[in-house]
Amino acid sequence: MKKSECSQGFNYRAVEWGTFLTELIKNLEKIPEPRQIDDEDQFHKALHDLTKAIHDTIEKNVPKHKPSPHSKRWWTKELNSARSLAKRTGERVYRYRNHPTHPVHKDARRARNNYSELIKQTKDFWMDWLENINTKSVWDTNCFISMPGSDGGRMKIPMLKEKINGRVICELQDNTEKSRLLHTTFFKDPPAQEEDERTFQYPAPSFKFEPIQDSQIHRAIWKLHPYKAPGLSDVANVVLMKCADQLVPYLGPIFRATFRLCIYPETWKEFATVVLRKPSKADYTIPNAYRPIALLDVIAKVLSTCVKETLEH
Repeated sequence: MKKSECSQGFNYRAVEWGTFLTELIKNLEKIPEPRQIDDEDQFHKALHDLTKAIHDTIEKNVPKHKPSPHSKRWWTKELNSARSLAKRTGERVYRYRNHPTHPVHKDARRARNNYSELIKQTKDFWMDWLENINTKSVWDTNCFISMPGSDGGRMKIPMLKEKINGRVICELQDNTEKSRLLHTTFFKDPPAQEEDERTFQYPAPSFKFEPIQDSQIHRAIWKLHPYKAPGLSDVANVVLMKCADQLVPYLGPIFRATFRLCIYPETWKEFATVVLRKPSKADYTIPNAYRPIALLDVIAKVLSTCVKETLEH
C-alpha cells in the first residue's frame, strides 16, 4: 500500500495579525492606489496587483503546518499541556526516587491522573460528537475525515455502482471512473437547444441596479466564516475579515468595474469540488448518496454575497 502523503497548508489560526497587517500595508503601498477602472487591461492589472500583495503577505507571515500521519483526530492542545506537565513531574520524581515522602511524588501522581482523566473525557466527547452529526455539522466532520491520516486511514469513497435504466452495469473501483460518475451525477448536460441571447426577450427590469458600495463589501466580509476551507487561491476568509479596512478600498473599484465593463475573470470561475456523504443514507455505493461542495475564490464569494444582498433588498 502506498504511504499517504501529508501536504503542507497554511495555519491561519497561528497568525500574528498585527505583524500580518503591517506587512500587508507595506505590500499595498507598492501597487497603484485605488481608482476608477476604465478598461479591461486596468481591471486585470488591479486584480493581479491586489492578489499578489495578499499572496506575498501570506507567504511571509502565515506559518505552514504539516499534519503528522500518526496524529489522532480527537487530540487537543489541552492534552498537549497535560502530557507535558505529567512528563516534567515524572522527571522530577525520578530525581527524588530515594525520598518517597517528598511532595513531588504527590504532584506527579496528580498530574498523571489528570492527564488520564482528560484523555477519557476528550474521547467520550469525540464519540458523542460523531454520533450526533447532522446536516449543520457535516461540513466540520468532513474537515476532520479529509485530513491526511495514516496509511489507509483517510476516508475514501467506496466502490460505486453505475446504473443505466435501473440496472447495475458495472462496479467502479478506479478513482478516475468514480470521478467521472460523480461528475455526471452532479453536473447535468446542458439543454440540446439553447436560446439565442441576441433574440431572447428578457422581462423588464424590476429595479434600477446600483453600483456596489464599500459598505456592502464590509457587510459581506463580516458574514464570512473565518476558517472555512479556502478555494484554489489558498486565501482564507479570515484574511479579508482581519484586513477589511485595508482591502475594501481596492475591492470596491474592482467590483464596480465588473458590472460597468462586463468582466468576470477566469480565476473566479474556477473552484475545487469536495464530495461529501449525505447523512443517513442506507447505501453509499450509489452516486446519489453524495453531494458536492464548491470551494470558491474568496474575492468572488464576497462579490456574490454583495449581489445577493442587492437582489434581496
